[in-house]
Amino acid sequence: MNLISNCISFAAQFPVLYYMFPLTAAISLVYSASRFEDPQAILKKSFRLFMQIMVFMLGVLLLLYLLSANI
Repeated sequence: MNLISNCISFAAQFPVLYYMFPLTAAISLVYSASRFEDPQAILKKSFRLFMQIMVFMLGVLLLLYLLSANI
C-alpha cells in the first residue's frame, strides 16, 4: 500500500503536460504499426505523425494561452 501511495504522490508532482510526449509517441507507433508492415515505413510514418500531433497540440495550447491571457 505504501508503494502505491508513493507512486501516486510522485505522479501528482509530475506536470500533466509531460505525459503528452510518451503518450503521443505510443499512439503514433501503434497507429503506424497497424497500417504498415515494413519496420522502416512504420518508424518513418510514426515520426511524421508524432510531429504532426505535437505541432497541432502545441498550436492549440498557444491559442488557449493567448485567449486566456487577459482573463
